[in-house]
Amino acid sequence: MAAMMAMSYVLLEEDKDGSLIDWDFLDRCCLGQDKDHMPADVKTDENYFDYLRGEYDGVAKTPEWAEKITGIPADTLREVARILGKDNNVAVLSSWASARTYDTDQLPQTAICMAAMGGHIGKSGNCVGPTAWNHTNNFGPRLVKVGSSGPNGATGGTGKATMVCDTQVWNAVFGEPFNPTNIFNTLNGAGPNGWKDAIADYDLSKRVDYITAPVKMIWTTNKAKLTTCEGAKKGVEAFRSVEFVVAQGHFLTASNKYADIVLPITTNWEREGAYVWEGYMPRAMPKP
Repeated sequence: MAAMMAMSYVLLEEDKDGSLIDWDFLDRCCLGQDKDHMPADVKTDENYFDYLRGEYDGVAKTPEWAEKITGIPADTLREVARILGKDNNVAVLSSWASARTYDTDQLPQTAICMAAMGGHIGKSGNCVGPTAWNHTNNFGPRLVKVGSSGPNGATGGTGKATMVCDTQVWNAVFGEPFNPTNIFNTLNGAGPNGWKDAIADYDLSKRVDYITAPVKMIWTTNKAKLTTCEGAKKGVEAFRSVEFVVAQGHFLTASNKYADIVLPITTNWEREGAYVWEGYMPRAMPKP
């Protein structure tokens, strides 16, 4: 986040009469960037541009400031920031893993703000978002869908699934309270026109109550949690604390190594009519 804030600072400080920033896009489509574009019901005039300048904490988010945190040379941050200017076609893509740590709640917003400054949203050759396989990176609907009959595989279950944030997953296994994140499944694929209806039953002004769950078994599939979540040592302890761990996969990942049983599976190339996701490029494979 420090790197992105520093590059946004460069856009702000080096812009000369719209040479880098798409002021028209910001004026038409954004709120919160400066004191003249605040939401009508906001109770403060604190805004993002003044935060970047250090008006509130006395720390300007300069490339030199970010270099001490990230190790990225200040000159490199300036160079990349200039490329992010409005006259270039830019895709700002972030990995999901970058937000799988504590205190990264604002990482997606930081990326969106940086892209919005260059107007890289809603026009051909530009986008911002995670590398999200089959979704567009402008928060749109799925680009590719399975047929009307649906994919082949298990459906249903014994109860409603409850998602656990990656930063809390090991604590949840140990019986500690966690924040259920079911809203992610609700929003997934809703698209720019459907997200409000999808979350109509949620009161977003209230914090979600923490819950506990008696975890007795871990079934690890394609997520490789011991590799992709922080706290691998604690994760191993979590695997060893439950009664049973079953894994499935065609690679001997860390998660599979600590499982009681590893189930063999076919690869995507061995399945008829498979709907594959490899290489972040979804495609339908017709039957031979």
